[in-house]
Amino acid sequence: MSDAWFRQKRPPLWISPRILRKYYADFLLPDTVQDKQQQIFRAVIDGTIRAKHNGRILTTEEAAALGKTRWDTEYSYALPPDIQLSVEDALLVFKLARIASG
Repeated sequence: MSDAWFRQKRPPLWISPRILRKYYADFLLPDTVQDKQQQIFRAVIDGTIRAKHNGRILTTEEAAALGKTRWDTEYSYALPPDIQLSVEDALLVFKLARIASG
């Protein structure tokens, strides 16, 4: 993905954690990342990828609190399905992960 794409002036895009994983993380994160959902989860609770709920962007403290609740009985890195994540932030995180992996 070119840097020109990142510099375009467009409204931020927000999508569900499931869609972010399916259409972005699985293709853009390097193959060295074993658990892509865990990578997204950690980036959200660390505040690297912004999360939004009911039209309001969560504070860093609110995002960190997401990590203290189990949202899925089978998978510990699940995020609540009713939040939205910033695609812009995720693309930057994924791009940096690719650079770091060589």
